[in-house]
Amino acid sequence: AYGYGLSGAGIRIGVIDTGYNLVGGQPAHSELDSPNKFSIVESAAQFTSDAHGTHVASLAGGERDGSIMHGVAYNSTLLLGMVET
Repeated sequence: AYGYGLSGAGIRIGVIDTGYNLVGGQPAHSELDSPNKFSIVESAAQFTSDAHGTHVASLAGGERDGSIMHGVAYNSTLLLGMVET
């Protein structure tokens, strides 16, 4: 997608997973750390420190910030929800 000039701009991606590594409601990982990068689905269960959801969300929409990797749709907005295991 990146090679074809696609960035995910204007796209919203929903990720439902077992947890996100959020500290005080903010991501602990830089690839999700930008203003308005994500919204938490209000009806979702309480977010925990399980990092699997962070990994999945980063692959889909992690910021292109010059770090090790960026997501396929790096200019997208992520909607995060959680399921209990």
